[in-house]
Formats: sequence, C-alpha cells, structure tokens
Amino acid sequence: MKNGAPTLLVAEDDENDFLVLGRALKKAHFETDLRRVSNGAELIGYLAGENTFADREAHPLPELILLDLKMPSLGGFDVLIWLRNHEKLKHLPAVVFSASDNPHDVQQARALGATAYLIKPAEYDGYPKVVQALRDLWNAGTGAHQDANEQVKSE
Repeated sequence: MKNGAPTLLVAEDDENDFLVLGRALKKAHFETDLRRVSNGAELIGYLAGENTFADREAHPLPELILLDLKMPSLGGFDVLIWLRNHEKLKHLPAVVFSASDNPHDVQQARALGATAYLIKPAEYDGYPKVVQALRDLWNAGTGAHQDANEQVKSE
C-alpha cells in the first residue's frame, strides 16, 4: 500500500492499454497504488517475491490482480493455474481483463478460479464501466475481509 491506497497489480503487455486504464482510474477518483508487469512470468516473479521483486516495501503484494489473457512468456490462464495452486496466494482476487469475448475463454477463466472476467472496451468511453466493476469487486472483497476479521475477533 502506497499512501494508504490499496495495491492494484496489472499484468498487461500493451503499455497503451495500461495507460488508458490508469487514466480512467484517475478520472474516476479511484485511488490505487497502480503497478504493472508486462507478462505472466513477471507477474509470478512479483507475487513470489523473486529477484528484483524480493523487497516487499518496494513491491507490496497486491489486494487485486488485473490479468490479461494473451501475453508473451506465460499467459493469463497459466498464471491462474499457478496462483490457485500456490497455498499462500490462492485466495488473492484475480480479475481477467481481456479483449476476448469468446465464451470458451470466459468459461475457462472461471474454471481456473478467476474472480471475474471483464472485457476490454474498444473505446475509452467503455472504461467507466470497467472502473465501476473494479470498484464493486474491490468493495465486495474489502467487506469480505472485514467480515472475516470481525468473526475472528468475536471467537
């Protein structure tokens, strides 16, 4: 967390898509510690705290991952498999954010444990809906964590 803002880690190989997302988040006043990796292998390295990502002060674990499917090195499906099989990280919310609206991709992402599947808008005008969906997911996740913490305190 940077300045109290939750960390959003975006795995996106297209820098323009990342910049457009960042602009939309800022315009919507959605405060995040926005970070980017450019492929699946780099994302796994970040999450595992390997090599240049070993310093958790500089590279904190995210509260939410936004994951492109089609990336060099390792794709989004590969990352979901790794993530859901990693004991300490398997509950980390991972939202697929892809240009693909192929029902098979959506079904496979869900089967592999994606928290949600969002389709990248073709135009900037579609990004406010994406930001609202992320905000809703974030708020739902925060509420779930608060409920779990309250349950632990009351026992």
